[in-house]
Amino acid sequence: MKKLLLTLAAAAMSLAVSAEEVSFNLNDVKDTDLTGGEWIEETKKDDGSVNAAKHYQPVKTLTIDGFTFSLNLVNEKGTVPAFYYSTSTTAADKVQKTLRAYKDTELTFTAPAGMTMGTVTFTGSSIKTTLDKTKVSTGKLTEVSGTKVVWTGEANSFTLTLDGTMRIASVTVSTEGQGGGDEPTPGEPIHMLNANKADGFEGWTIDNVDLDPELEYVWNWKSYNNAYYLNGSGYKGAALAAEALAISPVVDLADVTEPICWFEHAAKFQTTLRTLCGMLVREEGATEWTALTIPTWPEAGTWDFVESGEISLKAYAGKKVQVAFKYASSAAGADTWEIRNLKFNVCGGEDVPPTPVVETTEFTLATSMVNGKYLLAIDGQAGANIAETAGYGRLTMTDTDVTVKGNSITAPTAYGIEITSTDKGYTMKDSFGRYLAMADGYFTNFQLYNELNEGCYWTINLAADGTATIVNVLTQCTVSQTKGSNGTFYTNIAPAKLADVAEGDYNLPKLYLAQSGAVSAVEADTDAPAVYFNLQGVQVQGELVPGLYIRRQGNAASKVLVK
Repeated sequence: MKKLLLTLAAAAMSLAVSAEEVSFNLNDVKDTDLTGGEWIEETKKDDGSVNAAKHYQPVKTLTIDGFTFSLNLVNEKGTVPAFYYSTSTTAADKVQKTLRAYKDTELTFTAPAGMTMGTVTFTGSSIKTTLDKTKVSTGKLTEVSGTKVVWTGEANSFTLTLDGTMRIASVTVSTEGQGGGDEPTPGEPIHMLNANKADGFEGWTIDNVDLDPELEYVWNWKSYNNAYYLNGSGYKGAALAAEALAISPVVDLADVTEPICWFEHAAKFQTTLRTLCGMLVREEGATEWTALTIPTWPEAGTWDFVESGEISLKAYAGKKVQVAFKYASSAAGADTWEIRNLKFNVCGGEDVPPTPVVETTEFTLATSMVNGKYLLAIDGQAGANIAETAGYGRLTMTDTDVTVKGNSITAPTAYGIEITSTDKGYTMKDSFGRYLAMADGYFTNFQLYNELNEGCYWTINLAADGTATIVNVLTQCTVSQTKGSNGTFYTNIAPAKLADVAEGDYNLPKLYLAQSGAVSAVEADTDAPAVYFNLQGVQVQGELVPGLYIRRQGNAASKVLVK
């Protein structure tokens, strides 16, 4: 298994070398390349040994050769990012400066405008980030060694939400990579059930062979700490009898003489797992399944994932097949089985399912606020809904399946946001039934809740051209598109504290109302006290000085000019 993986990695790296590459070492970073913090001089212990090297902390941005690292700590209890010198005792020929980002840090790496990155190799003195739980905004992250990780995809910018430490010393960027997502290319295995992708279960089907009446399902695509996995369980208050198959898309083994597959799995509690559960295979179009032998089962007593070992598919070389994970349970035991990162040694094969038909809706530029389904859009790009399995996120701007015609936009129905007026303000609910909300201490993402709480309410002021100033009542953050430190706009719509953003460095979305389903607006409560906000969404206390303000009274909002 290790030999196979090393061979595949070497093939992928040899392909990247042929592309246009840019490399830089963080030893070349100048003091003026850093923002957000201050320098802290080296400190020593009583015995004269180094306690902490000279460092700059916190680091908000680091720019070198036109590339920018932007760092944001999403958990206020975490360790803030820093830029470290080597210690004074380091030999001159071994001096190495490093950027250190820790768990719960959003690390965004952005190339110069106009450049599309294909591969980015981060090398450091140690790379401890837990890849399985590190969230990748686009593309994927692969470990080459304990000191090197490689991002592959197609993007000008990407974000890693770290689950461990990254100590970066040098970076190599190739403008030609292996492609993003799970689409396989020469030198890479087919990758299904990707732990880094919210849509990693796309294309799979479920066959509920026999379920206890108390069970609605057995298989479910879930996430924990931003890592995704296939979860099978027949337990609901008690062990229940069940049998269900999770069936893969078709895999073409035409060009492989000795095909194999492997995956990772975990199961803390084990009673009937190894006797009732397993892996199956069948030729495309067949109805009968054949059992496969899983060489390595996970250790009981822990949720640690282990690799299954190589599973031979040699009998199916040259054919098209499907595999399935069989979950079965009984009153004697209903163990939870977690599975992820299923791979086949099929280089250049196809595991991408046929493109599904996308249901679309026509949305028209809003002229007034009524209860209904709205599309948020900026410059003809629609805000796509956040992945169903995510607990927070941003609306990614896209023009895929989006058609603009005059004051109308036709876009996927799923992108619609249900906006409803209440006595506390407006609520926004996505197509998965989750409220778009905010929480104290988290100012750059929508938090997603199934139940209403104080962070779910918004004020909305609609201008004549459909531009909407949407401000969260709890945090006073405004829904917008903002610029990154490299001077280019992020490709998402998300909350931001506009009081900290310069004019011209943000865009407000326009609202487009679905052509059906709108109802009359709730009349304003004229007895409610009037509350005033500035154009950055910050509530104004005391006497108003001359200027333009947003006035909210009950459910109604309007602009007022104070002279």
